[in-house]
Amino acid sequence: MPSTAPSRQEASASVSTRISTVLPPAGTALPRTDSTIDRALVHRSALSEVFVTAMVPDPRGGTLASAQLPRSHAYWGDHSLAPACHDPVLLMEVCRQAALAASHLQHGVPRTDKFILTHQDLRITRPELLARGTRPTTLLLRLDPERVRERDGRTTGVDYVLTLAVADGSGAVQDAGRATVGLRFKAAGEYQELRLRGREGRPMGSTADFATGAVAGEPVAAPLVGRRLPENAVLLDVTATGRGATSTLRIAGDHPSLFDHPQDHLPGMVLIEGARQLALYTVREHIGLAPGKVRVQAVDARYERFAELDSPLRLEALLPDWEALLSGAPIPVEVLATQDGAANCRIVVDLELACR
Repeated sequence: MPSTAPSRQEASASVSTRISTVLPPAGTALPRTDSTIDRALVHRSALSEVFVTAMVPDPRGGTLASAQLPRSHAYWGDHSLAPACHDPVLLMEVCRQAALAASHLQHGVPRTDKFILTHQDLRITRPELLARGTRPTTLLLRLDPERVRERDGRTTGVDYVLTLAVADGSGAVQDAGRATVGLRFKAAGEYQELRLRGREGRPMGSTADFATGAVAGEPVAAPLVGRRLPENAVLLDVTATGRGATSTLRIAGDHPSLFDHPQDHLPGMVLIEGARQLALYTVREHIGLAPGKVRVQAVDARYERFAELDSPLRLEALLPDWEALLSGAPIPVEVLATQDGAANCRIVVDLELACR
């Protein structure tokens, strides 16, 4: 791995207090933040979609990573939440990118392998640390491989536990949340066989064939799901139900962030965005909480099967019972994604009131 880390002396100018569990023992180099890593390591085409800035080995085991969270971004920064803060789903994307890079650099997974996301979750413990300020925010991550799967001398999967930290206004680095990412790896030929077997031999399509509006339906109004720009709203035909809401996912294959490069299925991060938007719509319709006053506190996504492109993907959100709603705790909205009556994934989005 190339050396991209400053010395502890260099880092001390911007980190005055070592109170985060992410920071390694004194004398250990910290990841730099002056440029992004190779975009191929995080499976991105556009440099503007790469947020990880460095990866270095952690002497305690695992990997240390850094990332820069942009102050402005056409997709990740397009939210009605006030006061403005960095998008927790962006943090999930950063965790995903860091896990991809660690798999290549630390576990020797070939760049030609296909990566399959099995699960990912995030819980924010210090939301005030994610407030957008006058400078880009530096995120530090510690990746611990909780379980490594191997077969015939090659790594076939890694389940990561991540600790996330940011610097507060005083320059102290403090833990802000925890996350997990589960990955499985397939050689290109094995992946092709897996996909075709699951599709009963039918050829796979590509998101490149789905321009905005290719899937028929009535787009949701962006403000109803916490967005300002219509192109960032991903729901069609949204309908409130007794204790929730339903929708179809809009496939905008030409969206530069949601579909940075062509895919043969709907990516997990797109499913999470759909679940988040439907959760916001649901609490607005049933509880009267405007999307601009609600923030994501946690997300837990479990993927069961590939989300295909040639069948409508339905999302169904369900609120907990009223006793849970009146408890004062974050509101867990469970979202089930299905195609042709079979479950693709289950995503729970925990929402809470944003403090002003």
